[in-house]
Amino acid sequence: MSIGPYGVSLLEHAFSVDPHNPAVNNALAQHYLFKGDSTAVEQLTEALVRGGGGGAAGDAATGATPRLRAEAAYTRARLHHSRGELGNAQNMYMVRPDRLLILYTVDIRFANGDILSV
Repeated sequence: MSIGPYGVSLLEHAFSVDPHNPAVNNALAQHYLFKGDSTAVEQLTEALVRGGGGGAAGDAATGATPRLRAEAAYTRARLHHSRGELGNAQNMYMVRPDRLLILYTVDIRFANGDILSV
């Protein structure tokens, strides 16, 4: 899923206006994940992945809701998965438990030779 050059330019403009906006950071991180820029993905998701609890209202330090933090963890998990860092990927996938992630955790278990728990 590419957002195209115009979409990227809009996101980059939004980032220049507010570099701490969690929604913009997530969108840019997903773009850079598809482009293969792992450094950008890590930088854009770091504060969201590491952020505090925040509860249902969100994280006061980043302004991120639990959903935005989960999306950042999912993007980071996909980065680790693409690098073959399956332990790190699984830890990040578990931050966002939903039905889609079952496929990723099954893939990790197969890769680790843990066929019986699948």
